[in-house]
Amino acid sequence: MSFIRRNWFLLVLILLVGLNIFDAVSSHYVISHGFASEVNPVMAWLWNLGPVYFHGFKALSVAVGVAVAWRHRHQNGIRTMVVVIAIAYEALFWYQVYSLLTM
Repeated sequence: MSFIRRNWFLLVLILLVGLNIFDAVSSHYVISHGFASEVNPVMAWLWNLGPVYFHGFKALSVAVGVAVAWRHRHQNGIRTMVVVIAIAYEALFWYQVYSLLTM
């Protein structure tokens, strides 16, 4: 238990990276198969440029966010923000799982 207590922030950041990968892959699947469209206008524009731009931006933006969060990990506001983002991303994950299972 002490490992988790000592490294909880790192584990949340790893979770965010994993959720981002799932979001990118599942979004790619439903968009490319015509089951859905991208509702985020920036991501829709990147998708229209090509999936490489879509995935590249998603990966780069989360990588930069994780790096900034790690650098400032001792600030309470950063830790709180990362937890809130992780909760929102997890809600999105379950929505996407439900959507994929009911297509």
